[in-house]
Amino acid sequence: MRIVAVLSLSCMISGLSLNVRPHCYGPQDSNQPSAAAPKQPLPFSHRKHADASMKCSFCHEMGGNGEHAGIPSSDRCMVCHDGKETDKPGLQTLAGYHRQGASIPWVRVYKVPDYVFFNHKKHMAAGARCIDCHGPVEQRDVLRKEKDISMAACVDCHLARSAPTDCMHCHTSVR
Repeated sequence: MRIVAVLSLSCMISGLSLNVRPHCYGPQDSNQPSAAAPKQPLPFSHRKHADASMKCSFCHEMGGNGEHAGIPSSDRCMVCHDGKETDKPGLQTLAGYHRQGASIPWVRVYKVPDYVFFNHKKHMAAGARCIDCHGPVEQRDVLRKEKDISMAACVDCHLARSAPTDCMHCHTSVR
């Protein structure tokens, strides 16, 4: 409650309102946890890959300025899977994307709105871990959104770590 009061007061002083976009997230793009996992184009177990001692960054590279953690391409997958277990339907589908030079149409599980600036590299440098925002992905065979990535959750985390909480730090529309 205190956070909402502080943010409301800050926004009133700056001329902004927390209610400017009350319905920014539709049911398919909510920032709240979800009981259901989205249907993906091929089966993928984060647990199996983590059990093989693969770090998140092996598949989710941070190119350029590190703003985004990349979604793995078929090229990245084929580094390990080329010619292996070719009888498995999921790997056959993967090989098909690779042969065609097509992107795997992964369905994003976590996404912040376009007007929010989030830089993975800066958060990692500040001590954030993948698990802080994405949950225990390394224990999951099927990934669903299980962590709250709402503004309130982000502000709570920033306050706990004495990180900036001014609007312009995260919201591109007021930069």
